[in-house]
Amino acid sequence: MESDKEYYQRVMGFGGEFIFAENLDEGRLFVAGNKGFMPVEDITFTTRKDISIKRIALYRDEKQIKKDYFAFWKKSRTNVYIEEFAEILKKSFDDI
Repeated sequence: MESDKEYYQRVMGFGGEFIFAENLDEGRLFVAGNKGFMPVEDITFTTRKDISIKRIALYRDEKQIKKDYFAFWKKSRTNVYIEEFAEILKKSFDDI
């Protein structure tokens, strides 16, 4: 949890006290109980509509906060499956 806290402070720029939920449902309860907010990578991970939680995009300096993802593998260890997987992964992120 300490590395998560450091990430959210240093990289994402969140300040203040941190409460870490054990799971998604506990996190939703914290948010619904006005105990803070819950940053999530993507709101499409669930189809559940929860009227007690409002989803908002986060902005810094008038620009929406986005996160970059990277995939790496050793050039000497490449094969058709890895390259096909990389192409599928790239397409899935391009569609977002």
